[in-house]
Amino acid sequence: MQTVLVLTDSIAAVGTLLICRTLPLVILGTALSPFADRWNKKAILITSDIARALIVLAFVAAVFWRNSGILFVGSVFFGISGALFNPTKQALLPLIADRKI
Repeated sequence: MQTVLVLTDSIAAVGTLLICRTLPLVILGTALSPFADRWNKKAILITSDIARALIVLAFVAAVFWRNSGILFVGSVFFGISGALFNPTKQALLPLIADRKI
């Protein structure tokens, strides 16, 4: 968020970035969470992590090119991948935790 503030010098741009990151989680979170139970959890987690790593590389490119638009688009995709990653992680925890505690 500080990067957007430095690149644009606009508080509104920081708010827009937060909306771009949070809105996909709110909208797609309930729609994608059933797939976390149906699909292969390991594949979802690995694919989501690889996608998020590529998005972070795009953030680095945005800073290098001083382009805030890449940050906004990347934040949307980061939110989408998080909307699939977080429910999958929560569904995986009972499978790996010992119930004899």
